[in-house]
Amino acid sequence: MMKKYIQITIFILSCLPTILTAAPKSTTSTETSTQGITSDESSQAKQIDELMSVTGVTDSLQQLPDQIVQNVLRTNSNNAPLTPAQSELVRTINDAYPHNGFIDAAKAVLNKNYDKTRYSKLIETFSSPLAKRIVALESQQPSPEILRAYLAEIAKNPPTATRVSLIRKMDSTIGASNLFARISVTTIETMALASVEDCPDLKTKIHKTVAAQTKSIEKATQASTLLGLAFTYRDVSDSDLSAYINIYRERDSLWFQKILKDVILAQFMAGAEKMAEGVSKLSKLARANQSMFTPKCGESRPVNTTEAEPQKIEPIKQVDHVKSVKQKFSGDPRTCLDLNSDQEIMSCAERYR
Repeated sequence: MMKKYIQITIFILSCLPTILTAAPKSTTSTETSTQGITSDESSQAKQIDELMSVTGVTDSLQQLPDQIVQNVLRTNSNNAPLTPAQSELVRTINDAYPHNGFIDAAKAVLNKNYDKTRYSKLIETFSSPLAKRIVALESQQPSPEILRAYLAEIAKNPPTATRVSLIRKMDSTIGASNLFARISVTTIETMALASVEDCPDLKTKIHKTVAAQTKSIEKATQASTLLGLAFTYRDVSDSDLSAYINIYRERDSLWFQKILKDVILAQFMAGAEKMAEGVSKLSKLARANQSMFTPKCGESRPVNTTEAEPQKIEPIKQVDHVKSVKQKFSGDPRTCLDLNSDQEIMSCAERYR
């Protein structure tokens, strides 16, 4: 089960880079209803909607829950009917990450910290021709084939030192790797612990395993993030990318990015807790359907071979098998053919002479 949780988490992280730097993919209006609110409140709501739209945040956050579900079902070949476990997992994800949960949380924080002058400046900044062009690139979702082709390309023609430096600078500016690694480690551990909540020994092992693998997860997350950024900006010149990074390094942009990262982190942590509850229920249901002979927690520990007595399993089995056949003796010598060895068959056959 740990492997499945890691796969889900990795996909969740793969959706995140376009949230921090993404453009809208549709023209569907997400403006807040103005019924029952004052003109000032309506103006504030519209400005927040515009800010989230021009920076590409709205559409990305709106699609994230559906992307998570789609990835979970990706292994469901030929559009086969969902199994009960899959259906329950989908319900768990939908409960943990409601359709507008990320958007509502972001709007709530932006309303709480409303600053008309700051928001106007951000809207103007991200409405520049350079920002609009690059933000449009960030909205593209490449197919696996395109990504494989890009990997093959950079394997033959690695990016220059200048480009690598710019990509690292972008990652450092938006804090993507650090955010994704934190979400990844926390989610993996939370899901794994939920599946063994009544097994204290396994909980201890999970804590130790995650702690031991944290550095490796962080390193892998950073490599994946840098690769994603390199692909996203592959058609942007060094000079344009440098100018775009400078936009993100402006004080207001840094403030906006922190607001957004805090929202994403909080929503994922809350969602992980809700998913853990669902995973726990699924695990309990699975254990309830197991055979009464299935080892329980602590019953499947390896035998200490230094203290165990020499075992003679095979001779005991052979003797028991001969005895059981004799007990079932029905006067038919063909029953002897059920024995394991020629010697046993011959001994049995003597009874019929």
